[in-house]
Amino acid sequence: RALRAAGHRVQRFETHVSWIVVAGDEAWKLKKAVRPGFLDFGTLARRRRACEAELRVNRPFAPQLYLGVVPIAGLPQCPVAGGEGPVLEWALHMRAFPQQARWDRLVHRGGLRRDHIDALACRLAGLHAQAPVAGAAGVRAPVDPVGHAQRQQRATLEALAPLLRDADDRARLARLAQRMRARAPWCAAAGAERFAAGRYRECHGDLHLANLLLLDGQPVLFDAIEFDPGLRWIDTIADLAFASMDLVRHGRADLGRRLVDA
Repeated sequence: RALRAAGHRVQRFETHVSWIVVAGDEAWKLKKAVRPGFLDFGTLARRRRACEAELRVNRPFAPQLYLGVVPIAGLPQCPVAGGEGPVLEWALHMRAFPQQARWDRLVHRGGLRRDHIDALACRLAGLHAQAPVAGAAGVRAPVDPVGHAQRQQRATLEALAPLLRDADDRARLARLAQRMRARAPWCAAAGAERFAAGRYRECHGDLHLANLLLLDGQPVLFDAIEFDPGLRWIDTIADLAFASMDLVRHGRADLGRRLVDA
């Protein structure tokens, strides 16, 4: 209401854990005071730290979008972003972008081209090459990221099992679980080998098409995972696989293969 009173056209978007308020070419992302189990935004101090972590994690990917962390201050009846006085809330200050620039929307209207895929491949390879390496001296990374990935996969299948009602789906899940158990020793050895080679790095962790933009003809990655380091410190090929699989899911397996090849 305060932004509208100042003459701005305001949009509000909502996720499970955040609100994003857009006014003109600026946006403010506010954390909800929630504790869903996989994160804790229950206090003002925790929400500030979460905003600061999101800024740190995402600036390497999209410095043009992530501007800073600001207080929402003043009176509750008329709050001001970056204002003086008691802090009502903390917000991640961002540059707004057109929603039609998202790759999940581009792909459905046929606007995603092969040169866009090649540019993403180059951008992602460059980011991975510069990313901190798990296990390197002086790098703070989660312990045993290889084991964490395997445990997470098992936990996902176990959580899915009681939710499936269709017999065919349950049978497919059982076959997948059996295959994963049989492959576990090989996967552990391959993961250890890739860890030793420096392939486990601080990645994006959530690289589906809705977290990719096309701005000024170039791919921009945003909204990397900040709340769980275990989802971010992963094998670089997992970042690549996520984007490739989402292209397949959106009906463009050809572009998914091209991304991996590039």
